[in-house]
Amino acid sequence: MLQLFDPETAATEMIPELAEWFKETYGEAYGGVNCDDILERNLANKAMRCPAVVESTYVKAREILEDFGFDLYGLLDETEDVG
Repeated sequence: MLQLFDPETAATEMIPELAEWFKETYGEAYGGVNCDDILERNLANKAMRCPAVVESTYVKAREILEDFGFDLYGLLDETEDVG
């Protein structure tokens, strides 16, 4: 998602920032960032944890894009005006 807006900056700054946030947020909470770590090797945790992880990661990615000057809400408004 980040790379769609600015591939070079995404590779050098945005993706590393998101990866660091992910490690701090989920690595510390679950002892690692792999699915097995987050699920604690218990598939029953999947329904509870995965949606929350995906949602918070999406929100953080949007925040990073906004920090780099990409107003996603504005882009959505522009596409609605065109359609």
